[in-house]
Amino acid sequence: MRNAIRGLPFALVLALVLLAQGAPARADTLVERGDVLYVSVVGTPEMTRDARVDADGRVRLPLIGGIKVAGSDLDTISTRIKAALVKDNILLNPVVLVEISKYRPIYIGGAVKRSGAVPYEPGLTVRHALISAGGLETASNVEPVGLGQVLELLARQRATSLSLAQTDSEITRLKAQLAQIEAATPSPPDSAPNNSAPNNSGPNNTAPTASLPETVTIRKLDSDLLHDLAFQRASNLAYAKTAVKLAEVEIDVLEQQASFQKKEQQLQHDEVERTRTLVERGLVPLPQLMELQREDSRLSRDLLENYAFAARARQSMERIRHETNIVATQDRIKTREAYRAALRERAALQSELDIIAGHLLAAGQKRDPQSGLAAIEPSVTIYRRTGGETRAVPATMETSLDPGDIVELSLPDMPRG
Repeated sequence: MRNAIRGLPFALVLALVLLAQGAPARADTLVERGDVLYVSVVGTPEMTRDARVDADGRVRLPLIGGIKVAGSDLDTISTRIKAALVKDNILLNPVVLVEISKYRPIYIGGAVKRSGAVPYEPGLTVRHALISAGGLETASNVEPVGLGQVLELLARQRATSLSLAQTDSEITRLKAQLAQIEAATPSPPDSAPNNSAPNNSGPNNTAPTASLPETVTIRKLDSDLLHDLAFQRASNLAYAKTAVKLAEVEIDVLEQQASFQKKEQQLQHDEVERTRTLVERGLVPLPQLMELQREDSRLSRDLLENYAFAARARQSMERIRHETNIVATQDRIKTREAYRAALRERAALQSELDIIAGHLLAAGQKRDPQSGLAAIEPSVTIYRRTGGETRAVPATMETSLDPGDIVELSLPDMPRG
């Protein structure tokens, strides 16, 4: 036997390797019960065969019996077979090739025409499995819908889709507007900026669900409105900043003027004291002292007026800052209230659209040929067994499937009446 292995042509080994590569397996797929393995041992043709993984998670092979394979990858299984051959003194240095010949099927059920098993192939998605199951199953226990009702439903669907597209465009604009308001929120000069971020949580997908011609116009109008609001906000903020700057310049000038007036007042006060001394000695007439005292009083009044002007300038500057902050806060509150209302409106419109879609689906109408609305997408849940436990996996029509997955599809509820 050993001599037969050594004398085996290299071309035959290469051919077996290429043959095994003809049915590629996913690198991350573990073998489980129900899979069929192709096992080839070079030099022992009696062991080359397809072997199904049984309920115990084993494959049965000649000469070595059962080998546990469930939960293992192909490399591990190949190593186990080699070890068994060496342990039983069947081969000294065996060459073992293991591939998945046939995957365990996936199972699809729910709103499909043919529930049951679907053969698995690498790259299989929920959409592929749905096609294999005959497509979606429309309700068969509802009352027939006449042509007039169908046309009315299509008209409602078109109008509701347009309203939903308008609301989605408004939500997008309001989110951008909130971000702009927060970024442009004015802070008093020489103070720390406001770095708080707006709460812009909203639907993950706010793109319009309809591709109606009016949708482009709606998005353009909302974009222009956002631009105009941003320009108005920037203009108001620039005006407020300029007014504050002018008030600061005025205060600075008044402070410099007050400094000069204080010095002049002090000089005048010193002159009055010297003149009073001379009057007491009889060297200067009293009217001259009185004139100097009147000038001293005038300088005091001018200084007080300067203080009053400076106080009014500071008051004006603070008023501008306060009003600017108030306007920004009110704008932010108004935008958030509009955003909240738009989200509520979107939920109502989406519910209405789902109801209409359910009625149309019951009537056998899956799409609106005039508006080009997309076909109704069912809700998809995949039940996948990993590590001995089954867990529910939310999915879409494009989600890739694993061998043994259980796929359940459901359609929007259709209210009666």
